[in-house]
Amino acid sequence: MLIKANSMLTESGLRAAIESEHRALAELRQRIDEEPLRLLLQSASNTLSFVSMAFLAPNVMERVRTPEELRSWFGQAARHIERAKQIRHEVEAAMDLRQDGAGGPAHG
Repeated sequence: MLIKANSMLTESGLRAAIESEHRALAELRQRIDEEPLRLLLQSASNTLSFVSMAFLAPNVMERVRTPEELRSWFGQAARHIERAKQIRHEVEAAMDLRQDGAGGPAHG
C-alpha cells in the first residue's frame, strides 16, 4: 500500500487520486441502501475533503518547504487517501458478503 501511495507524492498526483476516489465513492454510494454502509462511505469522503483542505489548499501550498518536508507532507496526505480507499474496499467487501449470504443482489 505504501508503494502505491508513493506514486502520488506530487500535488497533481494527490489531486488526481482524490478526484478518482471521490468518483469511486459516489458510484458505490448509488448502489447502497443501508445506512451504516453509507455512513462509512461518508467518512471516507470526509477524509478526502480533509486532505484537500488541510494539505492542498492554496494558502497551505504557498508555504516554502524543503524537498524532504514536502515529501513528508505529501506522504501524510497520501496515507489519508489510502485510508479512504481502505474504507471503500471494506464497504465493497461487506456488500459482497451480504450478496453471498442473501443468495442474490442485496442492492439495486
